Amino acid sequence: MRIQLLRSRWCLSVTAALLVAAVYAAPARCKESYYMIVYAAQREPSVPRYTHTFATFVKATGNGTDNAQREIDELTISWIAASEEVVLARVRPEAGINLNLRDTQRMAKSHDERLTMWGPFEIREELYHRALKQKKRLESGTVYYKALDYRFRPESAINCIHAVSDIDLDQGLLDTGAASGEEASRMVANHLRRWMIKPEKTHKWVGERLGLDDSVVTRRSLDEKPR
Repeated sequence: MRIQLLRSRWCLSVTAALLVAAVYAAPARCKESYYMIVYAAQREPSVPRYTHTFATFVKATGNGTDNAQREIDELTISWIAASEEVVLARVRPEAGINLNLRDTQRMAKSHDERLTMWGPFEIREELYHRALKQKKRLESGTVYYKALDYRFRPESAINCIHAVSDIDLDQGLLDTGAASGEEASRMVANHLRRWMIKPEKTHKWVGERLGLDDSVVTRRSLDEKPR
């Protein structure tokens, strides 16, 4: 009986030691955080056919306080006609293309449009995954581009504004009316405000990691009305 008791205690000690060793040997899980930037591109003065709304979503992975060492994954929702030309009076939907951030900047420059941004805001993880789902949908070929999309949205064709706002349809479709450019983009940012963690705080380092400095883009706050 005494021998069995000693064996049981020894087994428990060994098991506990192995568990402790496994805990310390396991790599620490990297911290993940998520961010969103909403942009507008427009000429000055604003002309609807030379305006664009788009957004970038970022996943940052890594531990420690040095943000320069964190791994960055970005995705951009920048939905435009495949020709990169907006024709407001076009009757039928047309093929669209989802541009990445660099190509969107190139397009805006070629159209002589200035860039404005709201954020970067820290967001809840679910919104990042919704944006990823929307990106895949836009790039699947099942949805078309239509500048004036009220008869087609959201199933068959959408414009650049609604390609971003329709990431969140929980409270219905965002009605942007005749808004475009900065006015529309600010409406979209506020539509997605419920997903933001401390919307009054922006995280400039995220923009810097994406190459967005003050020479490239003008920053706006959510409560600042467009000029």
